[in-house]
Amino acid sequence: MKRAWLVALAIACKREQAPPPPGASAAHGFGVVAEIRGPATLVRGSRRFALRAGSAWYESEAGALVDKPALGAAIAREEAALGGVVDVFLGSTPIVVGGEEHHEAHVRLTPAREEVALDGLATKIETMRDGREVWAYTHELSKLVAVVSARSALPPAVFERIGPPAESASPVSRRLCEVPHVQDIAVSDRAAYALVAECNDEAPLRLVTFDGDKPVETRLPSRKELVIAFESLAVSRGGKAYLVGVRDRRLAIDHLANGVESKTFDRIARVFAAVVADDDAVWTLVLDEHGTSVVLRDGKRVELGDGRTATALGFDDKLGVVVLARGANAMWLLAERPGAPVVIVPR
Repeated sequence: MKRAWLVALAIACKREQAPPPPGASAAHGFGVVAEIRGPATLVRGSRRFALRAGSAWYESEAGALVDKPALGAAIAREEAALGGVVDVFLGSTPIVVGGEEHHEAHVRLTPAREEVALDGLATKIETMRDGREVWAYTHELSKLVAVVSARSALPPAVFERIGPPAESASPVSRRLCEVPHVQDIAVSDRAAYALVAECNDEAPLRLVTFDGDKPVETRLPSRKELVIAFESLAVSRGGKAYLVGVRDRRLAIDHLANGVESKTFDRIARVFAAVVADDDAVWTLVLDEHGTSVVLRDGKRVELGDGRTATALGFDDKLGVVVLARGANAMWLLAERPGAPVVIVPR
């Protein structure tokens, strides 16, 4: 397999906000941050988020939504220029991905334009507190991960296969299964984490930690042993890692520390997203057994009020867990620690 490399990038690190005191996540309840009078999407970052409303781009800063018109205009220009399916990520800056299939461009906006050389297609970007970005991406159907810093770019991590390919695999599948793949990535305040899996359900899963020059692997039970169809890796700011998925058609949240501490909750169909709050509660956005998108905190439903339906889940240093929800006549941004609500009209 051709090895993919990332070029060294100069990353403008944003000033970090001090974490709130322990227990602060429940101090003010779960309330409205913004009413958006039109369609909107939540662009999730690692400890902050952005909100897109038409061509408008708002970023969370010190617990408030700040309009960034220059970035909004730059993102809109890139979308028009790239064409096709376009994704927007929030790393240390917004990153727009799109263009011709298998030749997609990755463009960092500050709002100045800078192309990122990537032999593959980015699927998720997380950012550590020191400004390093962790990119999950695909290359020739393989799922890889690489770390980018202001000083250097590490090559993609390469993992040795532990178990044999599945016996029923076709010749093409056997070739694709030669190399383990990165199922998901997440970050704490000081390290990055990757969940590594193999095609064979009997092979151990691995939690790989990037906290220095060499990745450290921790072997976990296999998918077969965990009896889980996993969807997401969630990591707290302090480094507590959770495997979140579906076990026997129920929500499964497995704490990965000194083995695996497994917990199973009510019936669901799938998991869309998972984040860990400051009090280490695991919040999930799931599709329940009735086909409704709902938010759960440690497996218990969070009421959004006024018939609202959740569409996205994120986390912010100041606001805590945030949820974008659709109402009857508007969209709503809700948070654990809301300030004075604002009204946003899409441009």
